[in-house]
Amino acid sequence: VSSATLAFISLLGLANPSSLSFSPASLDFGTVLVGGSSTLPIQVTNSSLTPAIFNGIATIGDYAASGSCPTPGGTLAPSTSCTLQATFTPTHPGTRAGILKVSNSLSTLPLTVALTGTGAQSRLQANPSSFNFGSLALAASANLSLTLSNTGTAPITNLALAITGDYAIN
Repeated sequence: VSSATLAFISLLGLANPSSLSFSPASLDFGTVLVGGSSTLPIQVTNSSLTPAIFNGIATIGDYAASGSCPTPGGTLAPSTSCTLQATFTPTHPGTRAGILKVSNSLSTLPLTVALTGTGAQSRLQANPSSFNFGSLALAASANLSLTLSNTGTAPITNLALAITGDYAIN
């Protein structure tokens, strides 16, 4: 006759926060023209006593990352820092949220930092969109008005008006 014994072992432990940290804890790029870009630095610090092996650096949204931090498989020595350059290149007007993630050996979850910026775009609108001068006698003139409005979110600068043919701008 065989007897089976069940033994249970309880394990208790404390979770420690990641020894890798970002400074600053979030980045706000402010307003950037759609198609333009803005770059801000973010420092990554390893405050542990062991090297941090980088598994990857990734971004979500209209953002990209580069800089002096280790590439996948590379290490960040204990008590040292590296700098990432986060770049915001808005593809559409409005608030554009994103995330910067660093996967590493010191934590099972990637270290993340919130990224935000606003894409701005100017939009010149003409009212009316076309003119009809009707029939005019030779050498006669007629005045018509045109209203230009910026319906976008960015200022319009260096606007130059030009006209061709038998017309003039007053």
